[in-house]
Amino acid sequence: MDPVARNGYGFGNFVLDAILTLVTGGLWLIWIFVREMRRR
Repeated sequence: MDPVARNGYGFGNFVLDAILTLVTGGLWLIWIFVREMRRR
């Protein structure tokens, strides 16, 4: 297991999500929300 997965949500994940959100114009945030709701 890499340290990011063990911590749950690392800084690298945040940066990636921020970039993808800017690129997709917010669609990425909707996808994250759907993914997290399915997981629970």
